[in-house]
Amino acid sequence: MRNFGGGERWSDAGDRELLTLKYFISKKISQITPDTLPELYLKFAEQLDCYDHVMTFNWDCLLENAIQAVGKKYTYNSFEVDWCNPENENTVRVIKMHGSINWTLPHGT
Repeated sequence: MRNFGGGERWSDAGDRELLTLKYFISKKISQITPDTLPELYLKFAEQLDCYDHVMTFNWDCLLENAIQAVGKKYTYNSFEVDWCNPENENTVRVIKMHGSINWTLPHGT
């Protein structure tokens, strides 16, 4: 993809063309994401614990929503050293390889 707007950077997130592309991709994914969590996601989330790292290429937040729906927490920080202590035992590490819509859209969009 070529940046025809001069490639000037607005922020650390990129130039205006890249930010616009990310915004509209995120908005479309948000619009087509189902309101009801698939049972498969809930069953998967129930099995996860603090020893698991879940790597995904998905931009949607179905996994994070499923983790919360089964009473667990998630984090994008996978670099904690003493991770499985009592306060983190229900926290799952999620690694989003291509980003996430909740990183590009304003809250509530």
